[in-house]
Amino acid sequence: MNRKIIFIDMNPAIVQIPIYQLGICFLGGIAIDKKWDVDIIEFSDLQAMGLDFYKEKFDEARCIAISIRNIDNTEGSNPVSYIDIIRKEMEYLACRYSEKIVLGGAGYSILPNEILDLFNLKYGIVGRGGKSLSEMLDWLDSGNELETFFSKKIVQSRIDCDIYQYEKLEYIWKIIPLIQNDSKKLGFDTHIGCNGYCVYCTYPNITQNRNNKRNIDEICNFIAVAQEKGINQLQIVDDIFNSDIIYAKEICKEIAKISHNIKISCYLSPDVDEELAKLMSKAGIIEAVMGIDSLSNSILNKMNKNFDEKSIYEARIKLGKEKISIAYTFIVGSLYETDETLEETKANIFKHMPDKITMQYGIRIYPNTRLYYEMNLKSKSNLKPYFAVSKTLSKEKCLQFMSEIKRFIDERKML
Repeated sequence: MNRKIIFIDMNPAIVQIPIYQLGICFLGGIAIDKKWDVDIIEFSDLQAMGLDFYKEKFDEARCIAISIRNIDNTEGSNPVSYIDIIRKEMEYLACRYSEKIVLGGAGYSILPNEILDLFNLKYGIVGRGGKSLSEMLDWLDSGNELETFFSKKIVQSRIDCDIYQYEKLEYIWKIIPLIQNDSKKLGFDTHIGCNGYCVYCTYPNITQNRNNKRNIDEICNFIAVAQEKGINQLQIVDDIFNSDIIYAKEICKEIAKISHNIKISCYLSPDVDEELAKLMSKAGIIEAVMGIDSLSNSILNKMNKNFDEKSIYEARIKLGKEKISIAYTFIVGSLYETDETLEETKANIFKHMPDKITMQYGIRIYPNTRLYYEMNLKSKSNLKPYFAVSKTLSKEKCLQFMSEIKRFIDERKML
């Protein structure tokens, strides 16, 4: 029986800090664990080698699993549609192999029906795909076809299971030899879920507000193996590492017990006390990225953030004392931006002096978010990037502001 599956990482983004696609690591590991023959192809390989180079592999595969991680670059000053960039490759594959293609990935999960219809494809898995893929492979192993597994063309990830029964950190080690790239960081997650409800965020729709947590022993074992393999950089890719501050502290305490030289980065909310800052430092966390969007309390309130400028500043001071580098992410010129809020943010940036910043213009609007309904975009195509921008500030003024800040504070490219 044919037991060959190809995973394609259809992500054309070129980033300064690339990281392995964690979803493919988990799902590929599941397939290897089930004794399937696994191959992984990156979008850059498709472009460099040409689609016909892989024709024999595509012909032989029982299933082609395509991950669409990003729909576009989310940058309002110069929007780039990744869907347009991958269109040629997607249309080639869809024309020849639609019966064995399954779509997935974070970007796909935002607009599953639209993307399937755009490329005339039939099957997709929305959300964390570990359980669904595991069941799909078992179904195929029993001699069944994809068509009968997908009684509906979209399989929604189950909310009644512990996803970490399927997406085990140990699976990463099974897949890394297939995609080894010394320029990329290795990422891992500690939990699913976030305690925020930002007006523009799609993640609550994808994760369905579940809040599964990994066993801390599993996390420590993963880090120990990474150390044995000579890996010296890791990234915690949780939406917010400290969304449960007690759990974050416990993780840091246990990681600190391991003798290692691994440097770790994470995404953090300003919910930081002195104990957490000290524990993070002892655990080897050297960088924290805080998605604050603004340093104006008016903007923070309208973005539905659960923190204010004061708490951001206090977190920055506490982490700075522990020599943890801080990067702030900003959305400049959003729907809520005014001259006053921009000046307030500017003054506070120089008060806080983060080590690095990242800035984008405008808010990319995605469906099923509070902002989407506020903007009344139901009649618009969701595949085309639409942005919520200030009604009183010009794009030029916002870009000038961004350029000015970047002259004083280093920019950190986001993943």
